[in-house]
Amino acid sequence: MKFLLPLIAGGLLAGCATERSALTLSPFDNGREIRAVVGQVLVVELPSNRTTGYCWQERRAEAAVVEKIGAPAYMQDAAPFGMVGMVGVGGKETWRFRVTQAGRQTLRLDYARPWENGVPPVKTVSFNVVATGAGQ
Repeated sequence: MKFLLPLIAGGLLAGCATERSALTLSPFDNGREIRAVVGQVLVVELPSNRTTGYCWQERRAEAAVVEKIGAPAYMQDAAPFGMVGMVGVGGKETWRFRVTQAGRQTLRLDYARPWENGVPPVKTVSFNVVATGAGQ
């Protein structure tokens, strides 16, 4: 038993260190410089309303300092009176990115309807990511 305690404590501390390495961004961070290190995860949480046809779309960058991890997740807000999937109820899109190399990249996301070509997005957010190596 006394040998298991240090192992369990070490595992819990390692889990906490991993959680701390994720950096959550919101519209309040729009336009800000975001300092990150290689390997760090950036979690971008943005208000969205998929019932209107709008969704967030990543605008490709020339300098690939961050890469998207999987597909964005969508969570609808609680509907009034417990009506699930009610039209007009908004929610939140969550995007995950991993910093893959040192450098600078403006991470941009546009809020638009994917089928409307030539129509400017109704919203845009951008995060100026400045990434350094893990040991720098």
